[in-house]
Amino acid sequence: MYTKEEWRVISDPLGKFTDIFGEAGMPIATITHYGRDIEQNLANAHLIAKSPQMFELLKRMVEGGWSTAIAMEVKEIIQTLDLS
Repeated sequence: MYTKEEWRVISDPLGKFTDIFGEAGMPIATITHYGRDIEQNLANAHLIAKSPQMFELLKRMVEGGWSTAIAMEVKEIIQTLDLS
């Protein structure tokens, strides 16, 4: 069982960590920045925050096969993340 809601990323104003929260304000994960590249950690946090959406798309794909609608949703997630 996972938290089935939109997850959001909130960074510590001091730049020490980034939290991922569910809509109800429940913490999902914390990424610390000690000794690490903050931009890379933020990209990781945003990727983790998209996990529920990606999981649901994978589930739909397994149940009903690949479709143009799924492809468009996947493309939107990738463009939103821009992890390059």
